[in-house]
Amino acid sequence: MNKEQLFKRVFDQVLDYTDRGLLGRCAKWGLNTYDLLEKNKMILGTTDTRDAGIFIYAVSTAVIVGELSNRAFGDHNFFDEHEFDITLLDLHFEDIKGYLDGYPDVDPAFLEKLRTGSYLHFYDFSGTVAEYKKEIYKGLVETYKLQGQSDPDYKIYESLMKIFEEQGAKTKEVFVQPTSFSGELSAHAYIGAGFDY
Repeated sequence: MNKEQLFKRVFDQVLDYTDRGLLGRCAKWGLNTYDLLEKNKMILGTTDTRDAGIFIYAVSTAVIVGELSNRAFGDHNFFDEHEFDITLLDLHFEDIKGYLDGYPDVDPAFLEKLRTGSYLHFYDFSGTVAEYKKEIYKGLVETYKLQGQSDPDYKIYESLMKIFEEQGAKTKEVFVQPTSFSGELSAHAYIGAGFDY
């Protein structure tokens, strides 16, 4: 499975959206973010994984989009309840075991249970996702500063809000789904806090 397919499938499993176009734009933002960080050599190395970090970046960027949409629009994405069918992602336990919270100091019986199953619960690696979200934020800020952006947080906000733009079928006019002023402030605060929910 290539990078683009993995991002699409992860976003499909993480976000509770039925609009395929919106889901595709979300995954594209995640993939573009990964590619931008990779191009600028700001991708974290991984240990004891065989996927070169792509899975954790896909999950982390999907969580960023979901948390922002919760803040800005009141969308409800309950990540703690998510579990990933890693076989649908063309992954195996050995590919991603290094992302488990506390790895390698994890109970061997628990590791064996995960190794023989095909599901990975979000709460098993939510601490790792939190770390990667912070690193994604730092990487984006540094990249945008290198590009001469005077307000990297606003550039991040703008790129995320573009996901939710829609074009009217007849007018081709672009509009953003309505949000309250408090939702907008909350979205800015989420970004300013380094994607810390």
